[in-house]
Amino acid sequence: MKVGELVVYSQKQNKKTSLNYVYLEFESWITSNGYYLLKLHRQKAEGSKEFIPVYQSETHTEKSKIFKWKSIKISSTSLLNDNPNSIFRIEIIVYDNEGRQIQIYEKEFAFNIFIDSKPTIPFGQNNENYIKTVSASLEERFSFMDYLFNGLNISMVLAIDFTGSNKPPNLPNSLHYYDPNKNPYMTTIRTIGGILESYDSDKLIPTFGFGAKISKNGGSTSHCFALNGNIFSPEIFSIRKVLEIYKENCPKLVLAGPLNLQPIISYVSEMINFSLKNGNINNYFIVLIMTDGDVHDLELTIDEVIKCSNLPISIIIIGIGDENFTNMEKLDADKIPLESKRFGKMKRDIIQFVSVNKYKDNPPLIAKETLEEVPNQIADYMKIANINPKNLKNIEVNTSANFYEERKKEFINSLSNNEMIKNIVNNVQKGIPTIENDFVSEYENKDYLNELLIN
Repeated sequence: MKVGELVVYSQKQNKKTSLNYVYLEFESWITSNGYYLLKLHRQKAEGSKEFIPVYQSETHTEKSKIFKWKSIKISSTSLLNDNPNSIFRIEIIVYDNEGRQIQIYEKEFAFNIFIDSKPTIPFGQNNENYIKTVSASLEERFSFMDYLFNGLNISMVLAIDFTGSNKPPNLPNSLHYYDPNKNPYMTTIRTIGGILESYDSDKLIPTFGFGAKISKNGGSTSHCFALNGNIFSPEIFSIRKVLEIYKENCPKLVLAGPLNLQPIISYVSEMINFSLKNGNINNYFIVLIMTDGDVHDLELTIDEVIKCSNLPISIIIIGIGDENFTNMEKLDADKIPLESKRFGKMKRDIIQFVSVNKYKDNPPLIAKETLEEVPNQIADYMKIANINPKNLKNIEVNTSANFYEERKKEFINSLSNNEMIKNIVNNVQKGIPTIENDFVSEYENKDYLNELLIN
């Protein structure tokens, strides 16, 4: 017994499908009993008299009352085949109280004319009913590739967790174990970082650690230190070099805690604001944070993420190991947007959290899962910032080196009046030392200096 019919329409696209959307709002005056449906149809082909249904509204049952239909958002491809001059059809279907179709009213419009005139369409006996166009617009939305091909500069930032729960790298069960084939941090840097590197125009990657003491002689835990030991020049050229410096400097660190993310995110937001202040609207930052545990400073991190949600930034958090990642999943905010008492709701989604163990049986999938939200996040930011990809052309990109120079000057100025540490100023002017340098060891217990130099 035949109980239904499914009709599938296909149509060859002659060009790249756009991301443009049509927005429509209608209201009606209905004077007779029955049930009413509003449908939209796309012309099957230019010049064709056949139309394909692409949208159907909710059922309207009220009588003798102005009724506002649910707002319509439909892709330009679905309704117009990406041609603003295309013809589309508006259809009203009337059913009686028994559910039998009794009348159909339809009218066709060229969309470019419809959007300007916003017509009122009468229907029914003696035209006693009408459907009024409250608003009609075509929103041009560009894709990630549109921006990339017009000069968008992707800047990757890496942040690596060195808290104690990772265990010292000399232990076989350490997540920072010496063997690269058994080290999930190195695997993640190679796979995810390797993909992002291909989009990074200068391949200079600011690389930071957090949750460790930078000297074996003591001192306080640093929540944002340069992996290469130079906080005023933390950029490392290429993922290959990042892995080399990671292997070299990881054993020199004292794994500590707690796991705080706010300092890293705050540092990058300063970098971004500096970039914007200098007119670099074509810089977009992707921060890859690798961690084995749950965030300790959740409230402060949420505040910082919300502050960043109007900036050109995406944050990818990779969960390493078997720890509880409940708070990281909250930060992901796919279902419930982040909100804080201080800063309200986030402007847009900027965080993607992925647990490595979820994909341990299918490693290639982790790259797809990790990066799939980034293109839309970039397009969303550009839309909110009202940046047309064509405006990115011919903009000279200033490197972030200027940002680090400014930080260095601020540091030197903050110390220059103190006789005790004139030698420090001299050393800083020559270049900040590496992790093992005696300079750091000598002054590491001065908390204020450690905060300025390392954090």
